[in-house]
Amino acid sequence: MQRLEDRVQFLCRRFSKVPIDRTASYWGEFMEAARLRNNLTHPKADPPAIGESPVKRALTAILQLLNHLYRSIYRKKLPAYNRDLSSRLSF
Repeated sequence: MQRLEDRVQFLCRRFSKVPIDRTASYWGEFMEAARLRNNLTHPKADPPAIGESPVKRALTAILQLLNHLYRSIYRKKLPAYNRDLSSRLSF
């Protein structure tokens, strides 16, 4: 059992020559998204109320982190990165 951020750092260390910059804004937002996920998955008391803004920030941070990993491992940008939060799917 390993933490998600440890796995991400391992991937970058193992398959890339450039480690993840933990001072970058996307890393801080990713860690906040991980805390948000943990609060939802393992609530201590009542589940927290979540608005649209924290979810949007979390998804944006995840996309930025995936793009950074993709660039450092595959030397290309993430194909869906320019799509941002727009999707062609209709639910």
